[in-house]
Amino acid sequence: MSTSNNTTAKTAVKAATATTQRRVYVGPTIPTIQAIRNRIYIGDLPASLQDVITNYPWFANLFCSFDEANVAQTSLHKKEGSYYDAYVKAVALGDSLRNKAN
Repeated sequence: MSTSNNTTAKTAVKAATATTQRRVYVGPTIPTIQAIRNRIYIGDLPASLQDVITNYPWFANLFCSFDEANVAQTSLHKKEGSYYDAYVKAVALGDSLRNKAN
C-alpha cells in the first residue's frame, strides 16, 4: 500500500471512530438544552449541547466513556473530584436557564 493510501485509510478509520464514539452524560437533567442524565450519545453531540460546551468548556467534563462512567458516578456520590465540580456548575447553569425561560 502506498503512503498516500495508508494515510487515507488511517484518516477514514479515525473519522469512523469519531462518529461512533459513545459517551454518557453524567450531569443533571437540563431540559432547556436537551441534557438528560445518563443519556448515551453516539457520535456527535446535538447542536444545543455543542453550543453549551463552546460557552462553558467545563460542561464537556460531564460526558464520559462507558469505561469512565463508574469513576464519574463515584465522584458524584462522594461529592468530590472533577465530575462533581462540573455537576455543581451544571446545576447552577440549569437553574439560570430555567429562570431565564420563566
